[in-house]
Amino acid sequence: MNHSLYLALLVVLNYIKGGAYLKHAFNHSISSEDLNR
Repeated sequence: MNHSLYLALLVVLNYIKGGAYLKHAFNHSISSEDLNR
């Protein structure tokens, strides 16, 4: 197993846990509304 890949995965999981995923989903929702205009 690639050790650096494992570390990168941990960083991503912690980033998502920090609420970044919700923020991204919220921003994506706004972008979709702009496209529908």
